[in-house]
Amino acid sequence: MLVLFLCCSVWIFWGEVAAESKLRGKISIQHVQKDDEFLRGKKLGHPLKLDPMSIKRIMWDLHFLGKFVVTSDTWGDPERVFDKKTIALTSDHFVKKLGAVKPGEIVHFSIHTKRGETSGDVFVLDHALNWRFSRIQGMDRLVDHQSVAQETGGEILVNWKLEPRKKQKYFYSENTLGFKTRYDYWITAPIREPKASGSGVGAPTGRQETLPSDGSTTKEKLKTLKEWKEENLISEEDYKKKVEQLLEQF
Repeated sequence: MLVLFLCCSVWIFWGEVAAESKLRGKISIQHVQKDDEFLRGKKLGHPLKLDPMSIKRIMWDLHFLGKFVVTSDTWGDPERVFDKKTIALTSDHFVKKLGAVKPGEIVHFSIHTKRGETSGDVFVLDHALNWRFSRIQGMDRLVDHQSVAQETGGEILVNWKLEPRKKQKYFYSENTLGFKTRYDYWITAPIREPKASGSGVGAPTGRQETLPSDGSTTKEKLKTLKEWKEENLISEEDYKKKVEQLLEQF
């Protein structure tokens, strides 16, 4: 009986570990919905070719602010949308889906972690990678269904809002009168254009970002790469490869 109990305990423990090492949720390709007023009829820059390191950096830079209390107007400290484990489990899936998605489609995701579900869409629009969230870490955006009509300080009462970092920006829409509306559940991150090869014949489609593209110096880029490696966002092999690329450019 003791042996059987130990075997069962080991099996349960191993099952929990295995479950933690696998993606819980779904990352899929979907057609742009007919009622999507922002993307319907828009020219999306798909497919997109990104290397795993680039998507990891972009995901690591995504931050949001949450309310301390639902009824409070005080925001807490910035938090990362995706933790390291989630990025490690999902980044390759995002790379594959973004490399296969067509112009009339987007990549939808619903990822489950210990803190709850994070869901939304990712796509290329206006030379930028767009992240549009509907839920973050188990929190719906709106406090309740009536909160749309409750405006405080000119802002709709919400549970959370994204916080742009570095070259990230909020998405804005403009009506026929020229008035702009900001959407703080939607972040855009610029993508570097690939270098043309020869006369352009056989040039790669999509856009690619292989190194930090924020105008920083070689020394700063090397420091950034080292931080990524220490945070386990990139492998030792990728780290060495990117360092060699930087040194060659230098």
